[in-house]
Amino acid sequence: HLILMDVRMPVMDGYEATQEIKLRIQQREQEQEENGEMSISASDSPIPKIVALTASTIEGRRSFALLIGCDDFISKPFRKNDIFDTLNKHLGVKYLYSNSADFIAAGDRSNQSDSTSNVVLASLPELPAQWVENMRQVIRSADFDLIARTIEEIRYDYPEFAEILQDHLNNFDYQKILALIAEA
Repeated sequence: HLILMDVRMPVMDGYEATQEIKLRIQQREQEQEENGEMSISASDSPIPKIVALTASTIEGRRSFALLIGCDDFISKPFRKNDIFDTLNKHLGVKYLYSNSADFIAAGDRSNQSDSTSNVVLASLPELPAQWVENMRQVIRSADFDLIARTIEEIRYDYPEFAEILQDHLNNFDYQKILALIAEA
């Protein structure tokens, strides 16, 4: 129903992939019309909404994405609410949020991470300056995998702190990671 299209991909970039998807949908609709079939119903084969994702800061990327056929545009780094809002906008998906202990136990540790991080930070020895500087640089790149690998470098010595950083990374909350390493 919705495609989050990364603009930079190997072999075919996201813009080309979007144009190819739109072309195939158009061809399918034409074939159905020529065969006297009814048009595609939303329940049988919905036409997906395509949302371009890019880390590019170049002006005009949004306009270009919409011009080539994307239905929306999100810049990286994005927050999970950007995704939720986009799903709501294009699909009408609504969310129920819970702060109950059951919900947290089921895996949402984001509410716990701030208080836990304060406990861990209070007892955390100073992180290696080279690692902190390296982490600042990799966060600027917004490369999820590179940030995750950098977190893994300290997991053995600081497992709780590494887990907190990983939780923030999973939520694409780069600012919290920067704030935490600045305090450490």
